[in-house]
Amino acid sequence: MYKVKKGKVMEGAYLGDLRQRILRALDRGLPVREVSAFFEVSTSFIYKALIRQRTTGEIGARGCRVVKKLVGYRGALLKQVRLQLRITELQGWLLKALASQAA
Repeated sequence: MYKVKKGKVMEGAYLGDLRQRILRALDRGLPVREVSAFFEVSTSFIYKALIRQRTTGEIGARGCRVVKKLVGYRGALLKQVRLQLRITELQGWLLKALASQAA
């Protein structure tokens, strides 16, 4: 949980509205440290938001980053999910498949 001024509380990633307010404050010429203290965010977050806005034009959250370890197993996983009724059996199959890939 992240606290915001005036007793508001946010869950998880910073809200898009907060990003907009931070970037507007910077556009008005306020120093990064002052903005970070006021909005109670790290200076690192502000610099990353600035870089993202300048390079892509986006200011929203990037969303969840998906680890792509299982991409090659998609078809096999779907087949096993259809065949296996119990999750423990599927888990065992998956562990064996990943172990054989690592070897």
